Amino acid sequence: MNMKALCIQSQYPISGDFLCTIRDFQCVRTNIHNEQIVLATPGTFLHSPKGQLHRFTNISLEPAKLLCWVTPAGLEKYFTEVGVPVSERISSPTVSPADIKKVLAAAPRYGLEIIPPPAESSQI
Repeated sequence: MNMKALCIQSQYPISGDFLCTIRDFQCVRTNIHNEQIVLATPGTFLHSPKGQLHRFTNISLEPAKLLCWVTPAGLEKYFTEVGVPVSERISSPTVSPADIKKVLAAAPRYGLEIIPPPAESSQI
């Protein structure tokens, strides 16, 4: 899924490798696919301006960590609401239809719009 946020976000991978897909919001409405894919490895700094569609995919064989800054504050409450705390993870969690429903229901309360990826890039 792609996320469009009404806040400014910055991301910094600490461990693992991510593919970051960045899309122009207008391409979703017009079906013109203007997306950029960035390989974000530890030490890469990424910045997402307000309203930019973006998606992170962990392409590592193990769990990865991504440090996020959000301005203004408050988006961390969304992740607390929809996430599941873990002390140690050795594999990716399964995602159920109920999990997706929870994410979609909570998003508007935090100024987020969740948009499915285009069919041809949904395997990223």
